Amino acid sequence: MRKQWIGLLLIMMLLLTFFTASAESNAVFPLFQGQTTDSQIENTVRNVQKMLKEMGFYTGNVTGHFGDKTAEGIRSFQKEMGSVATGVVTSGDYSLMQTKYKEAYRKGTGTAEKDSTAAADNTGNAAEQNVGTKASVSYGSRTMKKDTQGEDVRMLQDYLRTLGFYSGNSTGNYGALTMAAVRKFQRANKLTVDGIAGGKTASAILAKVNEKNNASSGATEKEEAKSDASAKNTETAVTKDSAEKDEAKKTEAAGNSNVETAKEADEKNVKETTATKVTLGSRTIRLGVKGTDVTELQQALKSLGFYSGSVTGNCGSITVSAIRKFQKANNLKADGAAGAKTIALLREKLSGGKSNAATAQTTESTAKTASPAGSGTLSAGKNLRRYQRSEEVRALQEALAKLGYFAGSPTGYFGEQTEKAVKAFQNKHNLLEDGIAGKATINAILKELGQ
Repeated sequence: MRKQWIGLLLIMMLLLTFFTASAESNAVFPLFQGQTTDSQIENTVRNVQKMLKEMGFYTGNVTGHFGDKTAEGIRSFQKEMGSVATGVVTSGDYSLMQTKYKEAYRKGTGTAEKDSTAAADNTGNAAEQNVGTKASVSYGSRTMKKDTQGEDVRMLQDYLRTLGFYSGNSTGNYGALTMAAVRKFQRANKLTVDGIAGGKTASAILAKVNEKNNASSGATEKEEAKSDASAKNTETAVTKDSAEKDEAKKTEAAGNSNVETAKEADEKNVKETTATKVTLGSRTIRLGVKGTDVTELQQALKSLGFYSGSVTGNCGSITVSAIRKFQKANNLKADGAAGAKTIALLREKLSGGKSNAATAQTTESTAKTASPAGSGTLSAGKNLRRYQRSEEVRALQEALAKLGYFAGSPTGYFGEQTEKAVKAFQNKHNLLEDGIAGKATINAILKELGQ
């Protein structure tokens, strides 16, 4: 009998503990702006802010103070969940936040990025380079989500910062801050809000960045960016007749592979006729600088595969990122500013037999005579892009022609027609529409060909 009483007493104590804990856990709800606070309420508000911030609904600091930004973040969350957007947190809202927060961590967030950001702050460029060397992957060639690391993630972070969605460091590590920024971008652009940067999201981000850069570079620069051929003609039109003749003679003597070198030599003697026409190398190019030297720099970086944006003559965040990548690849100080050393090495690389911006002005029709005969093999071993000339490019053109995307003659030169054909194929197959035939694009082409 005594044992029964003891057992009953234990059961009653357990029930009392359960109900007391439940009452205490629900005592802070509902949470609303302007209510009298205590330590328990502040801690709960702090948890709400933390969860909403990392899911991309709240942009303020985690303070424990229920202000306008907190109420706005709560309403955004409630609206996305299909609830009435009251800005008041009930116990049900709080439970739903916890559930979605845990789901977000499983899908692609966590604290790894915060640790990586701190490391980058402490170790500077060395930390950035360590992340970058883990995976040098072109932007948009894969889906970026939890724990993804590489140069493509760094570019994603740069792009999102340019658009005002990301305020962290460009660490190259996809963590909580990056996912929150992606979610905010997706929500603002009516995309599926999952915090994962897949093909559609990556394409939309790149399109918005290019749109912003083109808008900021002015009407003249927009016109210059429409085609590389028109940019070349515009620049040549303001050059003295004698300089043009000298350049033509040197170009003919040196051959197409040395066009850029001859052009650079003549530019020293060409009188500048406009405020924005500046010789490449006469000044350091950094963020915000505009001019024809920036145009030439962008074309050069593009031809070497470091720059994938529009040629605008405006040094924005994309150009700075390209400069930094070139510097890292060539063991220079990766500060994103193109000074004398960077430009000298860039010219050296261009004159070393690689395709360059001046040679790239050759049209696809005239490039046919310069390209070697025969057919190369199309494979996903390397990226094919604007200004390149090779048998792989010829194979790409032949493949696109078979599939009905390329109407010209296979020349082996990657010009405007080829780029348009690649973009058309990418658009049809829901790939990143950047005009670069990378691994994903080439594999899709081979698959459609049945190879």
